[in-house]
Amino acid sequence: MYTLTIQYLSCSVKKNISKEVYTAGNVYECSTRIPGKEFLPDYANKSSNLYKDLVTNFIMQVELNLPEHYQDLINAKEMMLVVKAVRSGSVIVDFDLISALEVNLSTSDVQLSVISALNSSALRVDLNSTYVKGF
Repeated sequence: MYTLTIQYLSCSVKKNISKEVYTAGNVYECSTRIPGKEFLPDYANKSSNLYKDLVTNFIMQVELNLPEHYQDLINAKEMMLVVKAVRSGSVIVDFDLISALEVNLSTSDVQLSVISALNSSALRVDLNSTYVKGF
C-alpha cells in the first residue's frame, strides 16, 4: 500500500489530496531467527543506522544466495525482498518475498529457495525457527 499526496496552491491556500494505492503481487510471508546475534534496542527503530545496516546486510545475503532465476527477477524489478520488522529473541527478522502477479512460482519452490538461501548465507540462521508461507 502506498499513500500518494498531491499538494497544490489554490487562491493562496495550500491544499492536499491524498489517495491510498494498492499494488498487486504474490506475497510469501517469511520469518527467521539469527541466534548468534544479540538484539539491540536500535533494531526496533527503523530510522536508526543499526537497523538500516542490519536490513541492508540481511537482504544482500538472502538475494545473493537465491537461485539465479530469482536474482534475474529481482534485477528486472519483478521480485523484491522487504523486511517488515526486526524483533528480539536473539534477532528475529520478519520479511516478505513479493513477486509480480505474472511470475508463476509454486509455494514449495519459494519455500525451498528461501530456506536454501538463508542456509547458504553468512547469517547463520536457525532453520528450526524459519518459515515461508504463501498466500
